[in-house]
Amino acid sequence: MNIKALLIDMDGVLVISEQKHFIAWQKVLDTYKILHTNFEYQDVVGVADNDIAKMFIDRFSLPITVEELCNLKKEFFIDSMVEGIHSPKGRDRFLKEAKNKYLLAVVSSSSRREIEAVLKRENILNYFSFFIGAEDTHRHKPFPDPYLLALEKTKLSSMEAIAIEDSPSGIKAALKANVKVLAISSYMNSYSDDLQVKFYKDFNEVREVLL
Repeated sequence: MNIKALLIDMDGVLVISEQKHFIAWQKVLDTYKILHTNFEYQDVVGVADNDIAKMFIDRFSLPITVEELCNLKKEFFIDSMVEGIHSPKGRDRFLKEAKNKYLLAVVSSSSRREIEAVLKRENILNYFSFFIGAEDTHRHKPFPDPYLLALEKTKLSSMEAIAIEDSPSGIKAALKANVKVLAISSYMNSYSDDLQVKFYKDFNEVREVLL
């Protein structure tokens, strides 16, 4: 069956931004004068803000709601956009050409506000028909819900879409939705054998497969 849509993760795929998310959460901890002990970079990769916020509230008995804590983190993250953000090689050329062949959508665990801020900052918002953010589903990656919602919006079957992911949670979410995955290589690529997906170095390599 012909592939008609590409469902693309944002953090670690369209932009190399996990470090900014990690630093934003560190600033949240700093706000409450909490040491960063036992909070590591991998704790934020592919994990929705709500889940991290719940972890912090439970672990440190914070007198704040999940929504308030997430909003604080969002402010720190969006403020960091002024410093710029890195992107994988070949991304812009890939998106420009893929737009003419496929329906493109972003499927992310980040908030809709963060997604829009990043896509606007990178001047790539116009390539996408829609985006799925953390607020759009009750369950987040690694559950398949974000991808199932994306398929519903495209009115396509899972066999007509391909997901482009990087993290174990994102890859598992797409596979559980029966969506084929192409993975962009990152520091997570040591998981490729376990997840049984092929990793590509950057969008230049993905372009050779899809365009």
